[in-house]
Amino acid sequence: MNAENYFFAQVDSLWLLKYIARTCCCFWTLVRRRPSLVFASDPPPFAPLVVWLYCRIFNARYCMDSHTGTFDRWCWLLLSPLHAFLARRAIWTATTNAELAARVKKMGAVGVIVEDIPFDLPRRTYPVDSAFPMAVVCSFYVDEPVLEVLEAARQLPDVRFYITGNPKKASAQIHRFRPENVTFTGWLCNDDYAGLLHSVSAVLVLTTSDFTMQRGGSEAITVGKPLITSDFPVLRRIFYKGTVHADNSPTGIKEAIELLRRDYPKFAREIVELREERQVRWKDTRADLERRITQEEG
Repeated sequence: MNAENYFFAQVDSLWLLKYIARTCCCFWTLVRRRPSLVFASDPPPFAPLVVWLYCRIFNARYCMDSHTGTFDRWCWLLLSPLHAFLARRAIWTATTNAELAARVKKMGAVGVIVEDIPFDLPRRTYPVDSAFPMAVVCSFYVDEPVLEVLEAARQLPDVRFYITGNPKKASAQIHRFRPENVTFTGWLCNDDYAGLLHSVSAVLVLTTSDFTMQRGGSEAITVGKPLITSDFPVLRRIFYKGTVHADNSPTGIKEAIELLRRDYPKFAREIVELREERQVRWKDTRADLERRITQEEG
């Protein structure tokens, strides 16, 4: 075995050991606390599997929260039969949009839509410069068009882009291509991250993967900052105010930023309206989820 293969074999073994350790810890925590209702998130499906086992033994019930990766990442698609098994035995399985909820229903399970849950971010400050600073919420994952953002930034020298996430995960090409008006913030603690979002003029968060909910978009709503996100039907339905939808190309991103700057007061007003409407929607959604749980008890 060469050095590279040996390294990956070690990594795979560590991941396996991590899952085994966390599985045991999860089960022991459930047994010790004995909850009658458990909320389990996936992927990975191992946590809901432990929860199902606990519920079988101790006559408890559970609900699932299935993220987009459950339905589109090949590693989790291989475990689709397990996911379907667990979803059919849950009270309900929550997804962020109607398309994924329909896939849950095809499994013979109860699918519910929870687009977003309002939350608070502490009001902090973060040192930013330029007349129009932007936060680019990023993790350098494969579905994020980072190079396209950098090209758009190169064409907008009077805008300062603060790209979050661990830059060690970025490719060498991204580091070479970074223009002067782009700052890699590195990993930020919760307070610094909240401060960045409160201090910028707008938030940019993009994905090339359809049906993906943008947590960064929700955070933009929370702090009342206009948003630029990708042009997918799901994201248009969720972020329907205070938002410009871009096509992920450098030109599309540049034009979206220019449009947001031209009509900034309009987008700033609308994002606050969206925050208020989101609060109302969540109250209705929460009441529906609680009703379903109560019916199950009956």
